[in-house]
Amino acid sequence: MQKPTIFSIPKFKEDLNKIDFYFNDFRKHLEKNKELILSPHGHDFYLCVLFTAGKGNHEIDFKSYEIKPGSIFFMRPGQVHSWKFTVAPEGYIFFHSKNLFDLLLPNDQINDYPFYLSYHNPPSLLLKNQELISTIHQFQFLKEEYNCDEYFSFRKIAYLISIIYIDLSRYYLSEYTGLDNSKTRYFNVIYRLEVEISKNYKSYKSVGFYANQLNLSKRHLDRITYQILGKSVKTIISEYVILKAKAAILQNDLGLLHISEDLGFKSLSHFSKFFKKNTGISPNNFKEDYKL
Repeated sequence: MQKPTIFSIPKFKEDLNKIDFYFNDFRKHLEKNKELILSPHGHDFYLCVLFTAGKGNHEIDFKSYEIKPGSIFFMRPGQVHSWKFTVAPEGYIFFHSKNLFDLLLPNDQINDYPFYLSYHNPPSLLLKNQELISTIHQFQFLKEEYNCDEYFSFRKIAYLISIIYIDLSRYYLSEYTGLDNSKTRYFNVIYRLEVEISKNYKSYKSVGFYANQLNLSKRHLDRITYQILGKSVKTIISEYVILKAKAAILQNDLGLLHISEDLGFKSLSHFSKFFKKNTGISPNNFKEDYKL
């Protein structure tokens, strides 16, 4: 099994004149990068892919999602995924960096879009017929702009992505009604919590640490995470550590002792107990049983 690798946008585009953006027909993307992307791997950019044909499964953070016409997927930096196809896919895929929003859309925040707010929000959506038709047209406009070299092309690409994300957010919130706008005032807390966990999970795994980082009481922070995600802060921390542990275990050149130390556990025994408590299997069994 190939180890999960972290790819950057330049890996997929050699003639870089738009280093913060990449677009391709999915079939062409797959043909060109098949050896890279069918094994578990991660990215340091945001990814959006729309399927207009094909069947299979898209595994994101070790959870499997069905691929079929109208499926659209969203991925944040740091997530691990892989593809399996039973029917040849067609569609569109684009990547972009956070810099694209920070530099060209200073009034937009990438976490304003619900599918990028939290790792716990669903990373997929099945578009209805009219939604699919409209989205295909938008992706085609984006493709045309990507392939041209006109004045302010890069800025227009950013605006087109923003429009796509706005419409997809509306479809997303219509489908996932539990993520409605009445909870918007807490969305930023969830985003900030996950940022803090991603920076500090190796050294700090207590609820108290993250509550202090956000200037909230542990009780208040727990109320917010239960309201938005239906999970305690402790569960959110543990799930993030497990995701990182699983990705590391699939790297065949890393031993469990090294992984446990890197993740901040006092001993391999402590790590193994934590892993089994949260997954139901041992780290060794996960490595043996995991199938692409």
